[in-house]
Amino acid sequence: MKLEVFRNMRLVGSEIYYDNEIDSIGIFEYEAIENQYDLFRKGDFVITTLMYAKDDSELVEKSLIRLMKQRVSAIAIKDIYYQSLSENVIDYANKHHIQLMFFDDIPFEDIIVSVSDEIRNKEFIKYYETRIDRILDDRPKKEETLSIINEINGSFLKSSYCAYAVPRTNNTKEKKKLIDAVMQNVRSRKNKGANSIHNNIFRYKGGIFIIHTFNRCIHKDGYLKSLIKNIGIDRETFKIGISDDHHELYHITYGIQQALSSYQRDLSFNMLGIDMFLMPLRKNYWADAYINKIIGPIIEHDKVSSFKLLETAESFIKNRGELKRTADEMDQHVNTIRHRLKRIRDIIDYKEDNNDFYEQLFIAISLYQNKTP
Repeated sequence: MKLEVFRNMRLVGSEIYYDNEIDSIGIFEYEAIENQYDLFRKGDFVITTLMYAKDDSELVEKSLIRLMKQRVSAIAIKDIYYQSLSENVIDYANKHHIQLMFFDDIPFEDIIVSVSDEIRNKEFIKYYETRIDRILDDRPKKEETLSIINEINGSFLKSSYCAYAVPRTNNTKEKKKLIDAVMQNVRSRKNKGANSIHNNIFRYKGGIFIIHTFNRCIHKDGYLKSLIKNIGIDRETFKIGISDDHHELYHITYGIQQALSSYQRDLSFNMLGIDMFLMPLRKNYWADAYINKIIGPIIEHDKVSSFKLLETAESFIKNRGELKRTADEMDQHVNTIRHRLKRIRDIIDYKEDNNDFYEQLFIAISLYQNKTP
């Protein structure tokens, strides 16, 4: 809806369905007469003049409802023959979250080109996501990994840094706006380094990935941070994770993992301390099982009590096991904190002779706080 070609389109219906995904575009005219509705499917952006029913409003209603039964994402109608739709059509569209709109003097060709360009851009984004996911999830052999890296960019140099930045806001529209602004800066030739053939900057799962490669002998410290700043990423609005530097092409995969592991803490990977080990485990089955074993019962207990056991446990770990500091932070008496910790031990069925309560709680809290949503 932000595209210039859509600026004067008139939306119809009770809501705007921003989340409708579009992956193809089609023209709907004589298909209605020929009963070829099966040519359309979910994900289609459909444009029409309704010329096939210019003197038959009943056919308009019947054909549009039949078209919407194919679960297309949106229907744009050129208002040559009709400037409004029946309540039945609008009600059906509202019920099934299909976007209806009218436009006037915009040529079909302009709409097709604009929408097709956006679809290609989306496929471009998906391409990078699938390549990165292939490296991370399936753990391919070294030769296959190098092949994937070369598919991403055949001009990568041997040494590399990786960074991953995600907007701090949880508002979906605001998050998209921030990412769009950065990617617009990336496309601008004014930002030194952003368009280097040796770098890649792309969207990845609600954030922005930066792979910066360089010749080790001429690399200047701070270049990556300058690049991040130049394209409009700052720590006030983004959480940023930065990898260690690596000096083998294959080790880009380590940089990717380190950037993804550290962004939630908004730190460089080398500053994570023990979380260097814990954070990459956050997608691990055994880590999930451990979180469920320790944190799960605490959360369930908090649902039916006012003891705030999870908050107490997090504060206890944050304050390195010091009861006085935990009590001060929570504005409670030290004995209250002792009582809550004993209750946590009872809830998780902790065996006192293990003598590792703090360590177990530390690991569980660390994994829980850094678990991928």
